[in-house]
Amino acid sequence: CICQKQPFTNKAVLYFSRPKTYSGSGVNAKIIVNGSEGGILGYGEYIEHSIKPGNFTIKIKPSGFHLGMRGDSISGTGSSGDIFFYIVTIQQSLLGMNFEITETTESGFKQSQ
Repeated sequence: CICQKQPFTNKAVLYFSRPKTYSGSGVNAKIIVNGSEGGILGYGEYIEHSIKPGNFTIKIKPSGFHLGMRGDSISGTGSSGDIFFYIVTIQQSLLGMNFEITETTESGFKQSQ
């Protein structure tokens, strides 16, 4: 499902995966890239989102019924043809559950599916 670096493209590509876990399976993750919605990531799904080269910020927010669940964010810089891989998980704490986004390798991304 993953493509290789495309040297002649004018975009950077972001891939997001959400592993199948019991915790928080009923809450979708809304992906927001540079202030615009990049998609909704459900339980056990992955999505692809292309952006213009340069600095970018990714925010993960709960979508739907979430009872105060918090999101997470991460930033990066991409050049034309770059590919980035992220895993979105839910972390439990004493105060509830929170989304967490972690950058990974292509291999780590494939293993998360």
